[in-house]
Amino acid sequence: LWWWSRGRHPPGRANRRFDEATVRIHRDLARSAAEGLGMRTSLGRCGRVQWSRRCVSKREQTRTRAAMAYPEPVVVEPRKTHTASVVWLHGLGDSGHGWASISAQLQMPWVRYVFPTAPNRPITINQGMSMPGWFDLADLGENFVDDKQGLMESVRIVQDIVEQEVSKGIPRERIVVGGFSQGGAVALQTLRSIPVGGIVALSSWLPLVGEKPYAISENQEAPILFCHGDNDEVVHFHVGEGSAEKLQADGLKVDFKAFPGMAHEACLEEIVEIKNFLMHALPELE
Repeated sequence: LWWWSRGRHPPGRANRRFDEATVRIHRDLARSAAEGLGMRTSLGRCGRVQWSRRCVSKREQTRTRAAMAYPEPVVVEPRKTHTASVVWLHGLGDSGHGWASISAQLQMPWVRYVFPTAPNRPITINQGMSMPGWFDLADLGENFVDDKQGLMESVRIVQDIVEQEVSKGIPRERIVVGGFSQGGAVALQTLRSIPVGGIVALSSWLPLVGEKPYAISENQEAPILFCHGDNDEVVHFHVGEGSAEKLQADGLKVDFKAFPGMAHEACLEEIVEIKNFLMHALPELE
């Protein structure tokens, strides 16, 4: 599954001069999206991100499921008193480092951010190549086939992190779990077993769609932000939109945001929506 994609300027900003900070943000977000596709990026002129195929070594390809291990997460500590937490899950082929820079853009110094990294595992849809993944993927067509065993293993990792945050004195309603692509699917799966204060899913889908309910009773009122680009050629837009509609039909509080022209990636406008969501779900306490 070596899909092609392309680096884009955020909608409506193609002719806007990027300052150094904006270029850095755009580069980091694009790199995260690219690594989720097994690709690499380089920064071209005017902040445009260039994409190319990332090679995987023979050694990586021969690792087995038994050798999988969950690395230590990347943690960004709060600069003020710790009163809320965000657990963020990367996409396929990425790592916790790939999304850690988002913490600086959200500018919520009372929040502790935890960015776990998935273990290396063979990915069927990528010809069995080994890469960081929350669960195996065999298909991304009309009917997703999710690896339930791997999915539930990753949900347990999230649960352990949430419990650690609770042990630090953070109420469950002030813990948000989010993720990009495959990481977003794990975040949505946590609704079924882990009481949380909210969910963010970017360019993602609802896993195990045939199994209801989609959320435990404690999460019936938990807000959900679901973002998707209408030019996504990996997880097609109608898949994300359909997932949001299924959650809404099950009585959950979903705010679905469409981003015209956006592919399987993130953009600055999307980061603004995430910040607005988190400021409402995890406001600074007096």
